[in-house]
Amino acid sequence: MTKLELVKSIALQTGYDRNSIQNIVEAAIHNLKKTLLMGDAMYVRGFGTLSVKRRAAHKGRDITNNVTVQVPERNVVAFKPSRDFMNQLNK
Repeated sequence: MTKLELVKSIALQTGYDRNSIQNIVEAAIHNLKKTLLMGDAMYVRGFGTLSVKRRAAHKGRDITNNVTVQVPERNVVAFKPSRDFMNQLNK
């Protein structure tokens, strides 16, 4: 699902116009990014937790050139689904 499809779906479900929904979705994404960039986690009840984790540097392999390369440490976004969401997925 794309952001546009999400906006259309919410507009159909709520009856609000698409421009208002577009602004709300943009604000939600902006706040999510802002929270993660500050290093905080975002918990959405019934859905899950988004957080930033540090992935350590490690050796990797470039299979095209058949050489070992050093992969630097970096931050990644991690998602942990809630128990309710996992139960719904596994029904």
